[in-house]
Amino acid sequence: MKIYTLLTPFVIGVFLTVFVYQAFTIYQLRSVVVEDHTNLTQVVNFLNSQIQASQAQQGASNKPQAVSTVTSTKK
Repeated sequence: MKIYTLLTPFVIGVFLTVFVYQAFTIYQLRSVVVEDHTNLTQVVNFLNSQIQASQAQQGASNKPQAVSTVTSTKK
């Protein structure tokens, strides 16, 4: 009977320790995910702005240009 009085608090302590560890790990993971999402959003926005600026410059400089063709004659 004495073993149950020692075993029950030990098992409860193990469960509580595992629960607290898992909760802390999940909390840390969520904070890392939020940081990474913010960083990725900033990078995507920057790249989109650069692409749009590049396309605007290309659109302004797309004037019809004379194309010269070179023909070779074989004898």
